[in-house]
Amino acid sequence: MSKILSFIIALCLVLPLCANQRLIIITGGPGVGKTSLINHFQINGFHVINEAATDLIQERLSQQIEEPWNQDGFNMSVLQLLLKRQAEAKDAHVIFFDRSPIDVLTYSLLQNDKAHGQIASIVENLIAKKTYHPKVFLIENLGHCEQTAVRAESLEEALRIERHIEDQYRKYEFEVIRIPAAPIEERAQLILKHLELDQCSSS
Repeated sequence: MSKILSFIIALCLVLPLCANQRLIIITGGPGVGKTSLINHFQINGFHVINEAATDLIQERLSQQIEEPWNQDGFNMSVLQLLLKRQAEAKDAHVIFFDRSPIDVLTYSLLQNDKAHGQIASIVENLIAKKTYHPKVFLIENLGHCEQTAVRAESLEEALRIERHIEDQYRKYEFEVIRIPAAPIEERAQLILKHLELDQCSSS
């Protein structure tokens, strides 16, 4: 484990969350509208933590690295960036999180990543600290999965990933709430209703 990652993990574990602060996880398979939903929350005044994997893939593709998600150490690099963003998160009451370390853990499992055990240890330490809200919102598939430069999965693969992600969250005793296909505003309102929040609760 790099010294930088060790420092970031220590920071995430040692720094207390502000009173009643909630890191709320938005998860799901690829291409289901998570990022659009996160952007909607941000536009409406909520603090967000953007997905790390997509940004890292885009960065490496710009460096002419093919299929960066298949590189050794990719999942650990995603985890490092994600935890860095978490450590830098603003001191807000509610923060929406576009994927969490548990998603990274799931991908490392599916890819038989040799770092899976190490990633699992980090994730379990974070969960033990009760870093994340116990309700996790799984955004359901839209009935298709558009393939792009940063998203290579077919619909079948996307649905398989979704199942495994849900299994991992349930394994760690999160309450997984499935959010069906619907316009962004409807999905957002359903999440806020489950959390007993409204747009005025963003700060």
